[in-house]
Amino acid sequence: MTVVWSDAVVEEGSLTRSVSRLRSILGEGASDEDYIKTVSRRGYRFAAAVTRVYRDPLASNEPAAAPAASVAPSAPLAPAAPPRPPRKAWPVVAGATAVLGIAILAWQFAPRSTPAPAPQSLAILPFQGLDTAASAGELGLGLADSLITRLANQQGLTVRSTNAVRDFTGPDVDAVNIGRRLAVDRVREGTVRRIEGKYRVSARLSDVHTGEAAWGNTFDEASLSLLAVEDRLTERVANALALALTPGRRDTHGMTTNPEAYEAYLRGRFLAFKLASAAFAESRASLDRAITLDPTFARAYSALAFLHIQTVDLVAPPRAAFSAARAAVTRALELDPQLAEAHATLGMIEWQHEWNWAEAERRFRRALDLDPNDPFTRSQYAFFLGSMGRAAESIAESDRACALDPLALDFGVTNSVVLLWSRRFADAEKKAEHFGRIDSHFWLFAVARGRALEGQGRFADAIAAFQHALTLEGSMPEALMDLGRAQARAGRRADAERSRQELEAFGRRAYAAPFQLAIISAALGQTDRAFEELDRAIDSRSWYVTWLKVDPSLDPLRADPRFAVRLQRVGFAAPR
Repeated sequence: MTVVWSDAVVEEGSLTRSVSRLRSILGEGASDEDYIKTVSRRGYRFAAAVTRVYRDPLASNEPAAAPAASVAPSAPLAPAAPPRPPRKAWPVVAGATAVLGIAILAWQFAPRSTPAPAPQSLAILPFQGLDTAASAGELGLGLADSLITRLANQQGLTVRSTNAVRDFTGPDVDAVNIGRRLAVDRVREGTVRRIEGKYRVSARLSDVHTGEAAWGNTFDEASLSLLAVEDRLTERVANALALALTPGRRDTHGMTTNPEAYEAYLRGRFLAFKLASAAFAESRASLDRAITLDPTFARAYSALAFLHIQTVDLVAPPRAAFSAARAAVTRALELDPQLAEAHATLGMIEWQHEWNWAEAERRFRRALDLDPNDPFTRSQYAFFLGSMGRAAESIAESDRACALDPLALDFGVTNSVVLLWSRRFADAEKKAEHFGRIDSHFWLFAVARGRALEGQGRFADAIAAFQHALTLEGSMPEALMDLGRAQARAGRRADAERSRQELEAFGRRAYAAPFQLAIISAALGQTDRAFEELDRAIDSRSWYVTWLKVDPSLDPLRADPRFAVRLQRVGFAAPR
């Protein structure tokens, strides 16, 4: 008692009553000692058989290892690793350990109000489309997205977002292993097809820890409405998870009742994240169709605004793209002022184009007030904080976004970038490599890894990474900027000049941001030229210039007094 409860008053009778209560719960009679054995003059000891089983919940889908140790009833449990205390102290330590163990058990079994069940976590994988039509993949992802939206706000349930699961498609998907990678308790998979004017959906819910099916069902919905299918399937999954869905609980902010508009919106939003020229065009066509079919569809306007922002300085000049984005998100908020994603998107515009830092942060905070568990908002807010030089806050927000969506590629890019801006190059490399293994075809991870390698002075490896990014997506001139800078820093001036010429030629036939040229010029030591190009970027309201405070690419210019003037032009205070 002195060792364990030195700061409390505990009587012998408390222990006796607790042990008596435990024995009653465990079904022991007055003379039974199947579970708890009385040790004369010492206290009590747990006496039942104990089997220790090792199982890694994130390991591959293999059976648990054989029991490592089995202790027969009434055999004392000794510590496995720590050395035995001196003989004089042993009775005190052993007695205290026994008392503490019994006390913990007594606390666990003591009468109290029933605690809330442990929160469950769920991943809803995209339905596998069995149709031959090109839209089957988007339809399968759309159904999954609908379920995620419907279930995300249920108390006691954590649901991985659409970004985390969207790439897990195809007939060979191993749902249980994916569930382990996503660190969830259960995972839902299924198929969907159209048959003679109706939907047929098959779904299965698997327990990640056991690998067994917890629920399965197949049903037909004699309707062309995807929303009706969504409602029926959500109800079945919710029942399987023993959740009581409150009627009308569905998140209807900014939604549509037009099934064709809804499908077009899902396809357009899915393609907006691809960050490729062809995908941008397809996304725009789908979102325009959604809005034409339902001009009051707020989420479609918000998605259209985000698409315009995605194109800035990649395939579109800033002023036109941001103007279109503001018009779309303004309309979204007119239709639904409580739409969190629209507030976050407006925050991106205030940050990236208007350079209004206070208003941008207010918008991000408003979005988080409306939906604190939205990883998209947290990731964009992290990006904003990083550009402001608030490194610790930025990394914390980015880590939180990745925790909400462990496999979301977009958030992985942000995570690597904010670490890079904090000059944590080795950590940025690890993040880029981690997410690059999830999707080896996403060009931005090759870019992120190359920048981290370059920050560590590993120029040859960085150059190879940037060249690989260009093979993955040659329509994105940003990777050409990085390649030219790395070549210049490696002393390969002729190669850097050729990369610069390629970037200029790209700009004559499509669009290349002046900022990208300024970065290569700075690396080549062409300071006057770099400042001229940087001025052009500022004049065009390039979103790249919001990186001025933190981007390592601009380090060659920071000592020049002209750089402080550019910081002031963008809205940053000049360094002292």
